[in-house]
Amino acid sequence: MIIMVCSSCQSDAPAAPDPRWRRLLWIALAINLTMFAGEIVAGIASGSRSLQADAKPLDGTSAQHSMTSGRLQLLERK
Repeated sequence: MIIMVCSSCQSDAPAAPDPRWRRLLWIALAINLTMFAGEIVAGIASGSRSLQADAKPLDGTSAQHSMTSGRLQLLERK
């Protein structure tokens, strides 16, 4: 059992995430996936391996945004 000594102490529970952050993450994810697809298609159409290689970091960024969005959804359930 935890006893609070002072009433002004902050709780250890994380603050509820702002719903605007989740919307911004979805927008960023959509932009990253669109740019990724565009660079892949343009690279294949032009035969440019450098354009295809340039698209690869966007794939990782999109994965990161989707994981962060998933974490925010888990926090909202608690």
